[in-house]
Amino acid sequence: MPAVSEAQRRLAGIVLSIKRGETPRSYSKEAADMADSMTEAQLEKFARSVQKKKPFPFEIRSKTVNRINKEIKIKGGLN
Repeated sequence: MPAVSEAQRRLAGIVLSIKRGETPRSYSKEAADMADSMTEAQLEKFARSVQKKKPFPFEIRSKTVNRINKEIKIKGGLN
């Protein structure tokens, strides 16, 4: 199951470093417990998942479309 948010990816990275011994288990009890319950491959997949891009905000999109429409009218339309 891939990570849904940036915070989940960060947590998976911390847990992965605990699992590999790069970070002490005392860093976080919850992360240490998670390291025990998941395999390294699962954690790598979780930490490397890519977040989908957020859609372009409506206000910016509509302003851009309006500006382009005005430029088309000024130049005499589409030919």
